[in-house]
Amino acid sequence: MWGIEHTAMIVAFAGLAAGLAFNRQWSWLFIASLSQIPFWGGYVADAIYSNPSPSTVNIILNVMVAGAFATIAEKLQALRRGGIVCIWLCILFLIMASVDVVHLIAPFDSYFSMQEFLHYLALLVIGGRVYVKRTYSTNGDLVHSPNIGKGKDLA
Repeated sequence: MWGIEHTAMIVAFAGLAAGLAFNRQWSWLFIASLSQIPFWGGYVADAIYSNPSPSTVNIILNVMVAGAFATIAEKLQALRRGGIVCIWLCILFLIMASVDVVHLIAPFDSYFSMQEFLHYLALLVIGGRVYVKRTYSTNGDLVHSPNIGKGKDLA
């Protein structure tokens, strides 16, 4: 069933995707899109197959996405371009898979709320990393400018 949580997720993802596309952050747009696969996979399992508890589908998708983030982080680290955010996302999606396993063993009422919170947290981590990277590179250029300290007036 379509609900407010799906509308809110579309709005949150669309806002992040628009910001990433506007700033031409294509790799981060891909990562943000990848993070949405388990959320919408669970919705499809519920909508099409009438699976009231899409935990089994979410386990598979969360582990798949966690593996993809670990692979991306490995490639970034080989290029000496960081990758720590992808490791954090990998851990976050493994936590989501753990929540799914717990829900299979002992169903609890706050399962969907917890999953939504963790998906929003993933979008927040991605958006926060892009914001910090953009702010750091902008301010970093000003701080490390070759003309600083050359006796020019700041006014």
